[in-house]
Amino acid sequence: MDDFVKSVVVLLFIFGCVAVIYAVYRARRTVNATNGPAAIFKESGNLTETVRRLYAHETTPDAYRMSSSQRDYVRTNLDEFVSLHREDMERLVDHVLARFREKKEAASELIREGELAEAEKSVRILMASLFAKAWCELRGVE
Repeated sequence: MDDFVKSVVVLLFIFGCVAVIYAVYRARRTVNATNGPAAIFKESGNLTETVRRLYAHETTPDAYRMSSSQRDYVRTNLDEFVSLHREDMERLVDHVLARFREKKEAASELIREGELAEAEKSVRILMASLFAKAWCELRGVE
């Protein structure tokens, strides 16, 4: 009977260890899954800004989304990045805005001044993100 009890205790110990390891795994996964939005909440006390940043985080395609180490690398080497990519980014922004104007004119819609300014701001941000992410990946920054 002693061998049976020992076997049951060892089996319970093994299952307990597996349960603890699984709980730690799930907890780490949960924390990592919410790390981006949680960091956004901590950055600003302004609710409108927080909602805007969360929306941008959720709707930004992966091709434009950079890791924190990539953002730090670009901030550290901003002068080099701008000197290398400014002309190409400006050319793409101009091209995208020209297409935006053409589509509005083809649909016989008037372009409001604020709408054009907002479109230009969005395009500049997206182009800078796309170029910065590609530049970081080319340099091996993950």
